[in-house]
Amino acid sequence: RSRMLYRMAKQVKESNERDEGRLKPLCARIDLVSGVLDSVGVSSTAEGDNDGDAGVTTGAISEKTTNGPPPELLSKHMMKSKADALVIDLLDHTALGMGLLRAVDHAAEHLLVPDARVVPGNVKIIAQLVQMKLDPLVSGFDLSAMDQYRWHPGDERVDLDATSTNYATLSDPFVVVDIDLNARVRKVQQRTHPGTPEGTDEEAIGEQADQIWELDDIMCVRTTASGHWNAIVFWFELSSSFHPSGAVLSSHMDTMESSTTISSLSWGQAIQYVGDRSLDVGEDVSLRVQQDASQIVFMADPPNHRMHHALVPRWHYDMILDVERNQAYDKAIKKAVEAKKAAYPDRPIHCIDMGAGSGLLSMMAARAGADYTYAAEMNSHMCDVAEECTISNGFLDRILVLDRDVRRMDVLRKPDGTAPELQRPVDLAVFEVFDSGLIGEGVLHVLAAAKSKLLMPDASLVPCRAEVFAQPIQMRVNTVLGDIDVQQTNRWRWRADYEGVELGRKKNMHAWMPLADPAKVFSFDFADVQKCAEDSRNLLTFEST
Repeated sequence: RSRMLYRMAKQVKESNERDEGRLKPLCARIDLVSGVLDSVGVSSTAEGDNDGDAGVTTGAISEKTTNGPPPELLSKHMMKSKADALVIDLLDHTALGMGLLRAVDHAAEHLLVPDARVVPGNVKIIAQLVQMKLDPLVSGFDLSAMDQYRWHPGDERVDLDATSTNYATLSDPFVVVDIDLNARVRKVQQRTHPGTPEGTDEEAIGEQADQIWELDDIMCVRTTASGHWNAIVFWFELSSSFHPSGAVLSSHMDTMESSTTISSLSWGQAIQYVGDRSLDVGEDVSLRVQQDASQIVFMADPPNHRMHHALVPRWHYDMILDVERNQAYDKAIKKAVEAKKAAYPDRPIHCIDMGAGSGLLSMMAARAGADYTYAAEMNSHMCDVAEECTISNGFLDRILVLDRDVRRMDVLRKPDGTAPELQRPVDLAVFEVFDSGLIGEGVLHVLAAAKSKLLMPDASLVPCRAEVFAQPIQMRVNTVLGDIDVQQTNRWRWRADYEGVELGRKKNMHAWMPLADPAKVFSFDFADVQKCAEDSRNLLTFEST
């Protein structure tokens, strides 16, 4: 489907064709197609055509095609004959979101012989009731208001196997749906091809056409722990009757299967939010489950009717749960406030939190003794969160949440007569406007604007300095399954700038190797923001280890 991935696969195929080993003749039997599955058809002269109409083009370009684009758009790629097997991995964290079932249905109708087999042959979706909430106190503050904004209109990818994911299970895992893909192929072929065994049931076809959901059921789930149920997590397991050991591939380490289960860390798991309900141990919960060809939907029964107008992105929760980060900021803010109060004992200490988010740093400043704090946040949804958090923790009279971009704030009346946001320049600025490359979120622009308009000449900054380090590493793949050369894929691991990656995560721990010790690239003294913003280049020399 992707032109880039097609080119990458072509290069991998060519590199294995150059090898004189066992893969060379196998590669010669592989035809690569650049296009969506709907663009593949079967030649009208193909042997084994079971449509019963000799001379009529079959497959995706058949006049009988009822789904997908018009027949004239589907004639680009022609198979010589129908396939005996379908191998497919159109899987995302939900199993269904990339069009797995639609692809199987299309192949069954147009591209497969009647007794064709599918690998994997079975997709089992498993779910569990969970409580996905913050700890009662984060750095001593109640941030439970954020949990009201833990919501998503569909499903969200999570990594339940990561230590930073804060959740509690409220039930045992339970099977939601068990999809036999081989049986699905046979059913589609019986419905669409009159020549297949059992013929065509016109009444059944009509009923299926009117059916919106393939599954629409009420399930009863018994809780195994007490807590506040606000989410359903689900994952999938793949199996095939052709596997010699009967192994099962699971997208989650916490699996229902036996020791033959293999866990994969590449897909992740899915989560859907269902509102908030208090549950006791042993309570039976009614859960409505709906599934069609591309999605699975969970709803509490009766459903939760709370209206949602905003949501907090998941990365905010990951940041809030970063204990080391929180402790470092708390310690630095406390020290900075104490120093200012000692230097100006008769003057109220004013602080600004630039990019306040949840308001956590603002509350740290207020707790440390800052007399007044401006929490500036340009995301209106996060302003709602910050207001609820700061007020619920007793800082109504000491923290003002402003839905503002710091770069457009001032201590002077605006030319149009608008009142200034700040009473006077502040004594302390705290900020966490960083990405994995430090300055990618625009922290230098924010600091420059603040220093020119919002800060006292001797204002303290937290943090006041930063350093960027670099390390040469090897992150590449060479072979899979022992002797399949996939080195050409490394050519496509590229970005014009950089991307954030957690090298310590389980799925990445064995994917890279350090080639030298880390070295410092840049140092930033935020007190001299003009110098920080100047173009700078450093030449590093590494000694290979």
